[in-house]
Amino acid sequence: MRDHLHQNEIDKLLTAAKASPRSGQRNYLLVLPALRHAPRISEVVDLRLADIDLTAGRIFCRRLKGSVSNTHPMQGDEIRAARTAAGPGHPRHAGKHSPRPRTTTPSPRRLARVNP
Repeated sequence: MRDHLHQNEIDKLLTAAKASPRSGQRNYLLVLPALRHAPRISEVVDLRLADIDLTAGRIFCRRLKGSVSNTHPMQGDEIRAARTAAGPGHPRHAGKHSPRPRTTTPSPRRLARVNP
């Protein structure tokens, strides 16, 4: 019994993750870092776009069960997948596009905190 996947098995897994017409990009973005950074399933589920720094090309791996959380470098295909998932208006889109304009007006309470 072996403890790892061969490259052709990895390729098949990534192809299958992308194949979903509805959420293939999301699946690919979850599977690719899972293969590269070896998190537990609960850590993959806890992964958020906010944990990805597209400007620096790094992903923050929040570890559970007493392990040490740390930052890992991302490879080009991971960064491209994250940019696609984030969308052009996302502030972490590495400056390629301007962020989405604010759609709501600040509440009077919030304005009072900003302008005392």
